[in-house]
Amino acid sequence: MKLRDEIRGTIFEYSLIKKKESILLAVSGGPDSVAMTYILNELRSELGFNMALGYFHHGIRRESDREQEYVGSLASNFKIDFYTKKSDVPLISKKEKRSLEDIARRERYKFLVSTAKRKSFNKIAVAHNSDDQAETLLQRLIRGSGLKGFKGISFKMDMNGVEIVRPLLASSRKEIEKYLEKNKISPCIDKSNFDIKFNRNKVRHELIPYIEKEFNPNIKELLCKTASNMSQLHGFIEVEIEDAFKRCVKKESSYVKIKTDRLKRFHPYIMAELTRRAVEVVKGDLKRLEYSHWKEIESLIYERPDNSVVDLPGGIRVKKIKSWITVGR
Repeated sequence: MKLRDEIRGTIFEYSLIKKKESILLAVSGGPDSVAMTYILNELRSELGFNMALGYFHHGIRRESDREQEYVGSLASNFKIDFYTKKSDVPLISKKEKRSLEDIARRERYKFLVSTAKRKSFNKIAVAHNSDDQAETLLQRLIRGSGLKGFKGISFKMDMNGVEIVRPLLASSRKEIEKYLEKNKISPCIDKSNFDIKFNRNKVRHELIPYIEKEFNPNIKELLCKTASNMSQLHGFIEVEIEDAFKRCVKKESSYVKIKTDRLKRFHPYIMAELTRRAVEVVKGDLKRLEYSHWKEIESLIYERPDNSVVDLPGGIRVKKIKSWITVGR
């Protein structure tokens, strides 16, 4: 199957792009995003959507100036709009004492989402492929993750009110490279993608080839199938959790409370997810929360006496009061 037909099929199967929508393509100048640009440009008349390109300059590598010009020239060739922004990611990383990768990703999506909202784009298209899916799942397995993490990268997701879509997610890196070679398209090559001091690159260039050679030559396909199965399972459980949340969790002005006897009736996994969601409602996220915190809350529910407290990162306090568990600041 041609890559173009495969991507068209993915768009229809997952309802990624609809007629008359405007799509902002996140383009780095690399092989994946350049292939996405060419193929969506081929499909835009047939499927009836509009598109523009967005490039975020991280201020990390000298090559980024050339990449920015390259993406701008693509937009010019296709007679579509081009949006770009430059930030000093190393400086922000130093000030916030967080990794370059984390800050670069956050600032890039912040630029894309704000541009989409400001210019009335319906969706943002990013160029993750099936190899990215396999690498992500393997990384999360090594690092340790729950069911939500094992569902991998989603074909579409909401980010601050804007939908992110991934039309290349069912397509392999090998197929993308073949398409570019056949059509004599020369993308930019980011040399940092080969630097194995980054964990993802180590997984991509060392671990997966080793597993393919020594254990299973189809490991990438297997990991992608696992992610798909976990995604379906997660979707089913999410419906159950949503229903359970409505039945036993009450939101007050500054805190939420959960009826303890109702909570104990659920399967331990559902019970744990309900408490996680209650904490997320109050805190806004689940950052810095570890397995030990959830075990403490479990002990609070089942074993500790009334008025016992568990203090969580971010100034969150979980307290046992008679027949309720309260979560507040």
